[in-house]
Amino acid sequence: MIVKKKIEIILIFAIIGILCTAFYSFLRIQKIEIEENGEVIQTEEEKTLNNLSLEKKIGQLFIIGFEGKKLTPEIENLLKTIHPGGVILFSRNIENENQLKKLISDLQKISLEDNGLPLFAAIDQEGEPVRRIKWLNDKTSQAEIRNTEEAYQVGLERGNGLKRLGINLNLAPVLDITKEGDFLYNRSFRGNPEEIGILAQGLISGQKEVGIFTTVKHFPGYGGISFNPEIEIVPILEKTPEISQFQKAFEAKPELIMTANVIYSDIDKNLPFTFSPKGIQFLKKKIKGEYLIISDDLSSKILEEEFTLKNSVILAKKAGIDVLLVAGWKQPEDPLEAFDAILGATKNGEIREEQINESVLKIIRLKQEISLETTDNEESATASEKSSQPLEKGNFNEPLNIINKFVNWGHEIPSQNRPIDTIIIHSTYDALGTNPYSVDGVIYEYKIYGVSPHYLIDRNGTVFQLVEEKNIAYHAGSGEMPDGRTNINSFSIGIELINTKTVGPNEAQYLSLVKLVKLIKSRYEIKYILGHNEIAPSRKTDPWNFDWQEFNSELVK
Repeated sequence: MIVKKKIEIILIFAIIGILCTAFYSFLRIQKIEIEENGEVIQTEEEKTLNNLSLEKKIGQLFIIGFEGKKLTPEIENLLKTIHPGGVILFSRNIENENQLKKLISDLQKISLEDNGLPLFAAIDQEGEPVRRIKWLNDKTSQAEIRNTEEAYQVGLERGNGLKRLGINLNLAPVLDITKEGDFLYNRSFRGNPEEIGILAQGLISGQKEVGIFTTVKHFPGYGGISFNPEIEIVPILEKTPEISQFQKAFEAKPELIMTANVIYSDIDKNLPFTFSPKGIQFLKKKIKGEYLIISDDLSSKILEEEFTLKNSVILAKKAGIDVLLVAGWKQPEDPLEAFDAILGATKNGEIREEQINESVLKIIRLKQEISLETTDNEESATASEKSSQPLEKGNFNEPLNIINKFVNWGHEIPSQNRPIDTIIIHSTYDALGTNPYSVDGVIYEYKIYGVSPHYLIDRNGTVFQLVEEKNIAYHAGSGEMPDGRTNINSFSIGIELINTKTVGPNEAQYLSLVKLVKLIKSRYEIKYILGHNEIAPSRKTDPWNFDWQEFNSELVK
């Protein structure tokens, strides 16, 4: 009995200890959100959200289609009325490379002028037989891809081709498990669910490498359907298809997932998956992570006939869809009707504005990663070409591309101005995912460990600012400076380069690093520029494979 009492007491104290630790961690995370005077600090994304009118917030929910191959007053008016989050491009919008570049560039300029946010420029570029841009060297169908390396190369080459044009979102790959006779059979990977998921990882990673967002589709699947559900009837399946291939694919962290417009009777007997709160909850339960949920086309012939477009968009939003795809085959009536429906439903309380805000905030966060440099300059190189360019004097005339991607962990706001005089350079990579160069993967690991540098430089030379310079960032750990000082986080700025222990930084990264260091030096009296290894004896080679001679020679130019 005495032993039992002792065990109970020990367990009670252990539970109290765990709760105290959790509460302390919660306070440590939360304190960064409060100023000394008690005012809540907003992230840059929250500030952007709060600066948008209700109409502009609702517009961000939509990716719309339109008629025409060039910007017209009618299209400009459409964009300024709906304020869409993105556009989807079809053959009706595409003539040749120069025309498409200019069209996308013109659309982006309108969006930036209208609401300060770039557009998702989306396309279905799956390879044969769905290949909207015919001149790209992109004929390989998903059915022909046999291994991960091939999938990665297809994603990389496809991504490069899209990036050159200014497209930033590919609605591919297709992950439906199909059999011969299914209407998606020729568009699908071959193999069992595990093999399909691994192939998808490779393709997603290739697109990510060059900055193309990925939408995997169509969750949970159109498998077993022989007819086109957009033009005949809304399909009804008694049982939900296999979904483990989606779960496997999400290890590569695609940014969006598209839902299927199918009734799965074991989930919801009355509503298509896209319209069903039970369906969207099922998706969120089965697929973990940070991503946007996008509908399949809500202006399809069958949905309009059976539900009306107005009801379709309202049901989809209420169910939990983040991004509403309206292809607009009756343009401009479909996108305008859909926008007005959501606006009206929000104003009358049928849709909560908080639900709108939740989706728009996620959209804004993702848009922080969009680079528009290829749409502004027809002669600009692809991301992979830039990575292989030598450090030439002319390259330093290009502006440094810094994208705000602030995190809410691993840093705190100091009570007074920080006496910054040190820059610490690190290396990092995604050790948990399939693509070591994944920006999202690296940041996810930072979150796990509760750390973050001030800046992260990806393989394309894009600089992501994760923590404001005025804030203390937990990047240096315990260590000692050459002059004997400790508590290095309190007076240093941390910069991390994405590379592995076997593959060092590339030229694009060195170029951006030099520019960034020069920028920081123009703001502060920097006394030390050190590697992590110089302050932490246990990190003997960090930054890995770093060429200090090359870095220093460029820094003094």
